[in-house]
Amino acid sequence: MNHPNLNFAGFIPIKTWYVLQLSAEDIKTMSNTSKHYIDRYNATLKYQLSTNIPSDHDPSNLPYFILTVIGFNGERTTANIRNTIVSYFVERNGNYSIRSLSDEEDIVLTVTFPKSLNHQNILNHHQNQTII
Repeated sequence: MNHPNLNFAGFIPIKTWYVLQLSAEDIKTMSNTSKHYIDRYNATLKYQLSTNIPSDHDPSNLPYFILTVIGFNGERTTANIRNTIVSYFVERNGNYSIRSLSDEEDIVLTVTFPKSLNHQNILNHHQNQTII
């Protein structure tokens, strides 16, 4: 019997799974990412458990699992992956990163802010945007 929702072994394939998600304002990522801002000078770097596609999910149904999040200042948070959300507010010029480690996954999100936020940076940024 051939059924579109079954794989070759007769099991229903998994469509949604949990991922380590890092974010900074307009960015949400599940892989190593860097963002160079030219029109802002602050952001909230955040880790949270999410799913690969938007869906209702209940992480409390997962087994106990350890996660380590390393903040931009080297601070380490090691906790249960099911109920841990970590965030850092960063501002001023420089590079900042947040890193999550769990089950052989190692994901880093790095953001860079300009040395000074001025009118020319913002003007140049908006001239390079494509509006669809």
